[in-house]
Amino acid sequence: MILILCNDNFYLNQIINLFNQKKFYVTNDKTTKYIFKLNLYLDKNQIKINSPNNPIFLNLPFSFEQLFSEIKNLYMDEFVNLGKLKYRPIKQSLSLNNNLINLNFIHNVIMINLMLNLDIGVDKIFLYGLIWPNDKDIQINKLDTHITNLKNKIKNELKINLKIISNAGFLKLCID
Repeated sequence: MILILCNDNFYLNQIINLFNQKKFYVTNDKTTKYIFKLNLYLDKNQIKINSPNNPIFLNLPFSFEQLFSEIKNLYMDEFVNLGKLKYRPIKQSLSLNNNLINLNFIHNVIMINLMLNLDIGVDKIFLYGLIWPNDKDIQINKLDTHITNLKNKIKNELKINLKIISNAGFLKLCID
């Protein structure tokens, strides 16, 4: 999740809607948990993307694909340490030393939410709704199967046991 702040709320809401359509989750809600923070500044001629290194300027008009590509590239190699693991949420990968595994969309949504909620855990029904928003009937065993598959993938390919505890409808990632 990326927190995006902008000087123009109308364009910010449009940008957020377009990102979410691409299943690239961003927010402008400062109370929501997020991994990265991005500031945009829009004037009549251009948009300025404040990056950690150098600002990026896009002249108006620009395509959403151009903006999407620039923002995605900014965070592609950014990572979060999860114990011994390096987690790159935008790249959808986990690595340990020189070993790297790529995660599918579902596994990445699970990891992002576990990482964002290390303190209290994430509600299984909330997580289910993020992954399968159009399901009429909730089948928690479907989510449990994906969690087991994720743990097995990490164990088989990175040789590490990922500890995910389920208690009272919440999932919690335990990091040593």
